[in-house]
Amino acid sequence: MRLLALLLLTAFLSLAAAPLRAQAPFCEPQTAGEVACIAEKLCRCRFERGGSLSDVPAGWRWDCGTLRPYCHRPPVLAPASEALGGVVIDGPWRLERPLPEPPPEVPEVPEIPEVPVTPQPVAP
Repeated sequence: MRLLALLLLTAFLSLAAAPLRAQAPFCEPQTAGEVACIAEKLCRCRFERGGSLSDVPAGWRWDCGTLRPYCHRPPVLAPASEALGGVVIDGPWRLERPLPEPPPEVPEVPEIPEVPVTPQPVAP
């Protein structure tokens, strides 16, 4: 009798918990570009090419790679004004550099007239 009650209780709890287990939505051409929160990652549905080395066929998959952002994680760093102790840096991100000075002009070299060269006899 206890075994039957335990089996019925297990079956009831598994049926009640089924809607709580959320399944990832299907990734297909109709849902291309959509995002879903899977395992705390904001995954994007996209077509991935297959690879002969990885032996993975081409198809539509959820991209949950390491470069994808997290879904519900707060920012790691505090805002810049708090991180610097209330100091606010108000300025451009890139410093404006002055233009370099033009190179000095090189004076022109006067042409040297060509001197005719006469061959000298070689002594035997």
